[in-house]
Amino acid sequence: MGNSLKMADKQRILALLELGWSYRRIQRETGVRRETVARYDPKKVSKPANVPTGPVANAAIEERDVRAYRLLQGMISFTRKYPKEQVDWACGVALEGRLFRHKHLRRLVEQAARRAPAQLPLIQTHEIIRELSEYAKEVNV
Repeated sequence: MGNSLKMADKQRILALLELGWSYRRIQRETGVRRETVARYDPKKVSKPANVPTGPVANAAIEERDVRAYRLLQGMISFTRKYPKEQVDWACGVALEGRLFRHKHLRRLVEQAARRAPAQLPLIQTHEIIRELSEYAKEVNV
């Protein structure tokens, strides 16, 4: 069996993980790929995708059958690049309009990203912001 690690290698990986070594460092030391090392990490918890898989997935599979799986994989990949709220909004619009193609969902998610308000930079001085020394006086009184 060429696809499984020997018990000594598994124990070595577990010991190095216990010492707090990174996956890359373990890969350099043992020659075992870091993806494989991650599979043996008992502390690693996989995160579920934050995608509304229920109604959108069921409707897409009902309408497009096997061809819907590209859309479903796209939904999951969008959650890595865009915030959950934007993907949720795009999925809701896609469900309403029965738009069950990857390119349509991608355009909707990009549209949601353009519509999202930009983060305003935080400023340190403004006419309505008091100086720090004034707050210090209040605390000392």
